[in-house]
Amino acid sequence: MIATALVFALGALVASFVALIFAPVLWSNAQRLARREFEASIPTDVREMRGEIDAARARAAFELRSDAMRHRAAREAAARERAEAGRVILENGQLLARQADLDRQIADSAGRTEHLESQIQLLVTERDALLAARQDLRTRLERRDGELATLSAKHQALSEGFDQQRFRLATAEARAEDMAVALRAQAPGRSPPPSPAKETVERPRGDLRALAATAPTLAGDPQDGLASPTGNTRLRAAIALGGAGKPSTASADHAEIRERIGDIAARVIHERIKVEGPESRLARIIADAPPPADAGEPLLADRVRRLQADETPVTAAPAKPGGAGRARRKSRR
Repeated sequence: MIATALVFALGALVASFVALIFAPVLWSNAQRLARREFEASIPTDVREMRGEIDAARARAAFELRSDAMRHRAAREAAARERAEAGRVILENGQLLARQADLDRQIADSAGRTEHLESQIQLLVTERDALLAARQDLRTRLERRDGELATLSAKHQALSEGFDQQRFRLATAEARAEDMAVALRAQAPGRSPPPSPAKETVERPRGDLRALAATAPTLAGDPQDGLASPTGNTRLRAAIALGGAGKPSTASADHAEIRERIGDIAARVIHERIKVEGPESRLARIIADAPPPADAGEPLLADRVRRLQADETPVTAAPAKPGGAGRARRKSRR
């Protein structure tokens, strides 16, 4: 390794020695060439001097011309730049005006938008009110539909009840007919009249509901009604209720019901009077009953009197066994 370093050091010393040997030769050659170039550039006579002056003038003129051209190009460039700057300024002004116009349009659009939003809000409020009103109407209609359905069901129930009541009345009328036939067939003689009693004929007049309330009593078993000790009381109540005034606003169906109940009650009372005899207490009550005030629907006492009047000419004829020779009054149906 030391040997390698010594070899490199020896090489460097040899190179330096060679350079020191050839350096004066190279320096002298360089001076000689520089002197020749200087001598070649310096004019030696008048013509060379004039040529040098002309060359210097030509170079100066060329440089001046080049400077003038560069100056003119610079002025043209400056003019173009000024024109471009003016155009840019003009366009900037136009853009500013356009911007101001657009700002006004934006402001107008914003105002219209706010107005439209307020109108939309009002329309939404009105729509909500209409929806609430429609919902209210729908609820009321549904409630009315429910009420109508309830009323229809009630009407249907009342119609069915009325039909059942008419059927019961018809059944009671038929049973009253059977009871009258049975009474006529089972009464061979007149029973002794009961002890007379002073009773007031004036009774409070009942209404239609009180008259209808007596229908189940009259529609019961005729034999049970005659056999019970309170039969006279029920008959007196029927006579008193028969004298009740009819409401002016009663319907035709109620009139038919009252007509049938009156016929049934009159027939029962008439048969009871026939069983008790001429001194029957019911006969005195019927005789003391006042006549009707108007020519409207006959009272219960009038119905009994009418049955007695119809019975008078028939009883004069010879009666056949079983009561076959006696005429039967048709029911008003």
